[in-house]
Amino acid sequence: MVGTWEISGDAEGRVTYDWTEGDFFLFQHVDLGGTSGLVVIGHLQLYGEELSADIRSRYYGFSEGVTFDCTHEIVGDTLTGAGH
Repeated sequence: MVGTWEISGDAEGRVTYDWTEGDFFLFQHVDLGGTSGLVVIGHLQLYGEELSADIRSRYYGFSEGVTFDCTHEIVGDTLTGAGH
């Protein structure tokens, strides 16, 4: 997934994925149809607790000032997600 991807269809624009220092989290930089933001993707690990099996993300919308949480799973080579 790391790299820049052109998106077409219902939403058009570009997303870029890159790893953070230490490779614990994946950033997704979003620029779609006039909406821009950042998604931070990684395993949930509360301070002092074990690493969660769940992959979580939070979207930070720069254009609209909103946040959105998702839980993901990896199926084959595909990352899927459901918002909550």
